[in-house]
Amino acid sequence: MSKIEEALRRAQQERAQDPAVAGGAVPDRQDRSGRTEDERQPVSRGELVGLTAAEEIAHMREERPRGPAELTQLRIIDPETADPRVADAFRQLRTSLLQKSTDSNFVLVVTSAGNEGGASFVALNLAVAIAFDESKTALVVNANLRNPSLDRLVQTEGEAAGLTDYLGGSEKEVRHIIHPIGVPRVRLIPSGRQSRAAAEYFTMPQLRHLLRSLRQRYRERYIIIDAPPVTQSADARILSELADYTLLVVPYGKVTSTQVSEAALAIGEEKLVGCVLNNELRIPLLSRSAQRRAR
Repeated sequence: MSKIEEALRRAQQERAQDPAVAGGAVPDRQDRSGRTEDERQPVSRGELVGLTAAEEIAHMREERPRGPAELTQLRIIDPETADPRVADAFRQLRTSLLQKSTDSNFVLVVTSAGNEGGASFVALNLAVAIAFDESKTALVVNANLRNPSLDRLVQTEGEAAGLTDYLGGSEKEVRHIIHPIGVPRVRLIPSGRQSRAAAEYFTMPQLRHLLRSLRQRYRERYIIIDAPPVTQSADARILSELADYTLLVVPYGKVTSTQVSEAALAIGEEKLVGCVLNNELRIPLLSRSAQRRAR
């Protein structure tokens, strides 16, 4: 029995024991074809109202899954890749974070110590590594409004609503800003169509409420926020205050130890979960003691 089948079995038992469901308080509405309302609704985005987390995961099917060649071109890890070293490095990073959180879901900010540090690359592939586990899903939030490189992955037709549209009030439904990217159990909230200063959005109470609701609705969902460089603006620091942890990406050979120390201090010891060395053969998560020695 797969993890999804086992999770579905448990979910069905829980629903059968729920008095509101078992007592028929919420009956299915049927049309003339005999289909219930849920059966008539599209399920491509995995936002199925009224379903348990396990049932949502089971319905997260990709309409346009990306093949191995396309994933390689987009620099997205694949469990079936011929060279597993990068995927294994992200698996190790994922495992370290799950151990840190004692397997509870979390909100994680990924930022870098300098421009073009690779935070978007790390944020995306960490989310993919989490979703390698069939019992987990990952949601990437593109909060790098100055360089929203991940937006190109959205598969929704037309101009996709995103984070700034929801925070600015032009989009009321959360499900309309969550989009498939062709990777199983991974979804993306793009940056959005509105373009005011990032700090104006990130200081809004709506963002705190959004992150809380995204996390609490499904305990199998992990939220990864792609943030701009912490040394370039206050955006990453503001986002860190709303998250459980912050991961600092250090582009190997491109920044000085002083810049790394300044970035770590800007985040703060209470939020900084570790550092990632990007563009190395391996991508280790440094321990606290290693971080102190680096300083």
